[in-house]
Amino acid sequence: GPEGHVAAQAPQGLLAGAHVLRGRHQRRQGEELDANRVFWSSYKKLTIEFLEGMPAAVADKNWQDSWQFRLCAQYRLAAWTLRTGLIYDMNPIPDETLDPMIPDSDRLDWSLGAGYAFWKMRVDLAYMAVFVKDRTVDAAVNVFPGTYTSMVHVVSVGASASF
Repeated sequence: GPEGHVAAQAPQGLLAGAHVLRGRHQRRQGEELDANRVFWSSYKKLTIEFLEGMPAAVADKNWQDSWQFRLCAQYRLAAWTLRTGLIYDMNPIPDETLDPMIPDSDRLDWSLGAGYAFWKMRVDLAYMAVFVKDRTVDAAVNVFPGTYTSMVHVVSVGASASF
């Protein structure tokens, strides 16, 4: 098939947050609250330029600026650290340019994790559920009409060592 080139730039953002940390070394608790404004309105179109003399493919995007809010907590008791978090991520994609490649909608993410430190090592395990709001777009405004549904489950395991 034809070869091509796509240039994409991540949007700028503005983040404000507060972190509260209480307790002593072995019994420490912390909470954090963040608000993140993502300037998605800079993403006006996606252009694919082909190398073999074919005309460029251009797709309008016209995304909108959006907010993301995060709340998390951590509690450490001796060698154990317990964590939980909640994220509300507002959708930047207008109905007119929604497509199956990124069928985005407002999302609520919930995470739970635990870590255990021993010797000079640490092992962490976490789970996150991403609840994506169902989204319906009409054929009158979009060439990919329909109802988009999704749910994401993420499990992570990590290990680290200090030398």
